[in-house]
Amino acid sequence: MYLETTACQGTTILREYSGSISSPNYPNNYRPNTNCVWKIIPPRDSKFIIFNFQDFRLESGSTCSFDYVEIRNGNSPTSPLVKRFCGNKFDSRLTIKGQSVFIRFRTDGTVNYKGFRAVYQAGSDIKGTNKFITKIFQIS
Repeated sequence: MYLETTACQGTTILREYSGSISSPNYPNNYRPNTNCVWKIIPPRDSKFIIFNFQDFRLESGSTCSFDYVEIRNGNSPTSPLVKRFCGNKFDSRLTIKGQSVFIRFRTDGTVNYKGFRAVYQAGSDIKGTNKFITKIFQIS
């Protein structure tokens, strides 16, 4: 099953193998003082999550302290930080080893852009082999 979400009300928990998230109001400008949280917690057999940004434009800053998307390896705001993105510089593909991902989108009260859209896909490996097998899911 594929799940798409653009809502930003508290914390959104995504439990599907694949889906997408986007900033509120995307592709139009996001609102000031936004704080969105998504937790990707796919079924238990997942061992990694591949995260792909398809579009990305936020306010820039050398420390990404104004508007940003942060990705953490785990399901809490204190989980290890994978990366924080702002401006128009981003990794188009991130592979996170683990069973969950915490994503926060935060904006300040000034400059606003169109935001972002990203898709994710969860996968697993097969025990007893050295091959790393990815579950294939259709992302539209």
